[in-house]
Amino acid sequence: MKQNKQKSFILGITGGMGSGKSTVTNLLKQKKNVEVLDGDILAREMVQRPQVLKELVKAFGEDILDQEGKLIRGKLADVVFKGDQDKVKLLNRIMHKPIGLEIKARVKEITDKILIVDVALPVYEGFVDTCDQIWCVLSKREARVERIMDRDGLDLERINQRIAFQPSDEDYKSISDQVILNNGTLEDLENKVEELWRDLTVT
Repeated sequence: MKQNKQKSFILGITGGMGSGKSTVTNLLKQKKNVEVLDGDILAREMVQRPQVLKELVKAFGEDILDQEGKLIRGKLADVVFKGDQDKVKLLNRIMHKPIGLEIKARVKEITDKILIVDVALPVYEGFVDTCDQIWCVLSKREARVERIMDRDGLDLERINQRIAFQPSDEDYKSISDQVILNNGTLEDLENKVEELWRDLTVT
């Protein structure tokens, strides 16, 4: 956790797909009226940049593009996550640097408020080294699978492929100041978030 020299406070929220990370972020956004920097939205913006898109095509082929030359995210995911760890590492090398730089640039614009940075992959540069405090959201695998099926309509094979290439629970814990276990009801989750928020804003 870095020492913040500004009046703003940067709260990082992370966790694997289906963990409930976005639910925690949305609870804070709705109930506490905080500003949110969404890593997934940033990623969508980054792939529209010509240089990033060029690198993705060079790495994974032109089949990831539609007829207008725009990225088909589902096809990119299929190519990467049906492959091996090297392809995942290559994707991360292409995407993490521009996302991290963009997070840092936007954080510099924030003063006198709490900003939430919501990312699935807690990279060091642009997230761990930027946030004043980090919360990770963890959940049992079966609950994660069920949520992803309901949300994204993916089959079990694709879900397992994608979870396998994400950080482990221990990886998430290692960079976090607080751990939220999301294995109960929505009310349980709300109560935990409220408790952590109260501790955050009081201290």
